[in-house]
Amino acid sequence: MREATLPFTVTKSVNPTSAGLNDTVTYTVVLNNTSANTLSNATFVDQLPAGLEYVPNTLTVNGQAKAGVDPNTQFTIDDIPGNGNATVTFDAKVVSLPATPKTENTAQFGFSYTPITGSPAQTLNLSSTEANPLYIGDAVIGSTNFTKTAGATSAKVGDEIPYTIAISNGGNVNATNVTLTDALPPGTTLVADSLTVTNKQTGANVDYTGDLASGLNLTNALQPGTANEVDVSYRALVNTAPVGNTLTNTANLSYQYQRNPNDPTTVTQTATSSANVNIENASDYPITITKTANPANNLVVGDVVTYTVTVENTSTNNATYTNTTITDTLPDNLTYERGSVTINGQTSTQELTNGITLENDLAPNVPTTVTFRAVVNSIPQNKTISNTASINYDATVGGEIKQQNIDATSEAITSNVVNASLNVTKTDNAAFTLAIGDTFNYTISVSNTGEVPLNNVTVTDNLPSQLEVTQISVDGAPIDTLLTNNIPLGDMNANETKTVVISVKAASGGLNNFQNTAIASSQVNIEGRTEPAEISISGSDNNAITIPTNPTPIIPTPTPNLLNLASINSIASKNISYVGDAISYATIVSNVGNVPLGTYDVPVTVFTELSPSVSFIPGSLSINNVPVNCVNPSQINLGILQPGDVRIITYSVRVNNACPNIVYNIQKLLYGYDPLYIGTSTFSVNGNIVMTYIN
Repeated sequence: MREATLPFTVTKSVNPTSAGLNDTVTYTVVLNNTSANTLSNATFVDQLPAGLEYVPNTLTVNGQAKAGVDPNTQFTIDDIPGNGNATVTFDAKVVSLPATPKTENTAQFGFSYTPITGSPAQTLNLSSTEANPLYIGDAVIGSTNFTKTAGATSAKVGDEIPYTIAISNGGNVNATNVTLTDALPPGTTLVADSLTVTNKQTGANVDYTGDLASGLNLTNALQPGTANEVDVSYRALVNTAPVGNTLTNTANLSYQYQRNPNDPTTVTQTATSSANVNIENASDYPITITKTANPANNLVVGDVVTYTVTVENTSTNNATYTNTTITDTLPDNLTYERGSVTINGQTSTQELTNGITLENDLAPNVPTTVTFRAVVNSIPQNKTISNTASINYDATVGGEIKQQNIDATSEAITSNVVNASLNVTKTDNAAFTLAIGDTFNYTISVSNTGEVPLNNVTVTDNLPSQLEVTQISVDGAPIDTLLTNNIPLGDMNANETKTVVISVKAASGGLNNFQNTAIASSQVNIEGRTEPAEISISGSDNNAITIPTNPTPIIPTPTPNLLNLASINSIASKNISYVGDAISYATIVSNVGNVPLGTYDVPVTVFTELSPSVSFIPGSLSINNVPVNCVNPSQINLGILQPGDVRIITYSVRVNNACPNIVYNIQKLLYGYDPLYIGTSTFSVNGNIVMTYIN
């Protein structure tokens, strides 16, 4: 028995068969009545799948528009005559992407049919789906899933800015031929080895070819879903600030995809994303920094130069400068004078060697002045000393940091150095050990090793009491004094040498391993300077002289003549000075006896009284050329001196005023003596008084 075939068919088609978001497709559904009978009570319905939305007022039946009719809701159509048909068309818009591209939906006709005249009518429903289904597919890489971000909102020249480009496919089909192009803007360069391409979720490296500038191509298709997001990260170095200070870095993306596997047609899409970073330009936050020197030129070795550094915030955008530090690295020919820093005229405890941090912020148009002193210690090869000062600061506006670590440097201050110099050598013709009454000569050779004449050259050579001066001669001619303080040599031309011979006699015993030092001083008139410059140099005798004492008891007892066991003598570097100048002193303390001086409870101690018109320069005190910190000459503990021990104390003072106009240096030596360990006796020795006149 054969199955009966109904005399009508339903066909459905869609055009086109591939679509993407916001595309419109047209459905056509045809009911063919191949019977001779009329189909009555006809209805139609076509409920669209998710992602499709009916376009209002696009439905027609047999070419007649059906306003207000929606295919998703069943509606009636005219009777379909025998051997006739009914054609329904309507448009639908893609409003969202389905989980998978392939979509199928069914259209249905309903009607009444009387196969035999006079027989009861039958109600039938016939359905149909598309022979070629609609594929809705997009690879979506747009503004929400193609983003470029910078790791900083602001930066400055020299900074490295981290960038991250996030790429994910928000569609429902694979994206192929994904190419990222990111040509860095002018003024920036890619930091070497900083580029990474990884899967955001797993951190695994993602394969690619090419580069950012010409095109970075993902080797594999980018599948849909955030789990497959690719992050491209790199760092860019800011070399110069852009015009307007806004650095815009733009990334461009191109990709392709195929919506319908049965249709080789591909869609090409592009996307763009940018990141802006404000590049703070130091020129937006200017500062002036100037440096001056006094004296500024025609310097000589030993000169004390006062440097003044002035800084001023010259911004016009109401910026305040904070975390301000001034640095000044002095050349080798200058020695910084510790404790000489002032800020706006006030003495500061800060030291130049550590950088000078300004405690107060720099407000606009308010200058700040920093001064310090340095001593010329040698003549540079090119006879010029060039030096700059630098400042580092942060700029804030309204409490917000706009720029950090701004640097500025002053113009170089260049001073010429005059080659005015002395050389002193000292020898003697004495034996190592002398007997009382022996005579010998100290020979002091003083040379003008500079290039300019020297005026009022003098030699000072303080000798201990055990040595008696019998004659002093200069260049073979005796002079009419036996005083070894400020022996006059007169003026000396360049390359001229004068010889001082001091004839001495061993007057008494108790001198042990004595080595003698002579100091030569002079003045030099320098063009352009109102006051003559003063220079001095010392020279020491390499021979250590001993004059034994007469036989004494094995254990000496404390008697008044024990005062002669200690020797203290002082000399000054200058006989004439001026306000602002520095004077150097040398004090020689010797144990000229044969027993230890000083005890643990009463050590050998030097007490110094300075004129009120001078002040000690901190950090300048040395003992036997070893710097001693946190000690000033008012009280210097030398501990215990063994027989023959010598301590040479050197330090400098600053002339603050000329009242009184004679600077004096008075010293006293105090020590304990306890040879029998039965109790300490205390003794003192007065030193010589050294005086310098202030012009």
